[in-house]
Amino acid sequence: MFRQVFSVLSLLFGSLVPVMASAEDAKGYIVGTVTIQNKDWIAEYRPKTAELLEKHGGKILVRGAPVETLEGKAPEANAILVVEFPSVESALAWYNDPEYAPLRDLRQTGSTVDWVLVEALNK
Repeated sequence: MFRQVFSVLSLLFGSLVPVMASAEDAKGYIVGTVTIQNKDWIAEYRPKTAELLEKHGGKILVRGAPVETLEGKAPEANAILVVEFPSVESALAWYNDPEYAPLRDLRQTGSTVDWVLVEALNK
C-alpha cells in the first residue's frame, strides 16, 4: 500500500519526491497525537511498552508536550509521539503484538491516540 501511495505522489510531484528506500532498509515511523484525560495508567504502561518497543526494534524519537501549531488546525492533543522502527513490518508487528493488546486497552482507559504509520524515504 505504501508503495502504491508513493507511485501516485511521484506522478503528481515528479522529481520533487525522493526515491523510496528498498523494502529491506526503509524505516517505519509511528506518529501519534495523544490526549491524556488522566495519568492513572502511565506508571504501568510506559515500562512494559518500552520493553515491547525494544523487542521490535522501536525507539522513541519524540515524546513532546506541549504541542505548538505552526500552521493549519491545531490537533486536539496535549502530546506528540514519534517512534522509529527498522521497518514498516516491525512497526506493525509491535502494534499487533498480543502482548501489547492489554497495554493498548490500559492506555485507552485514560487517553485517546490517533496513530499513523509512515515509511521513510531514502536520503
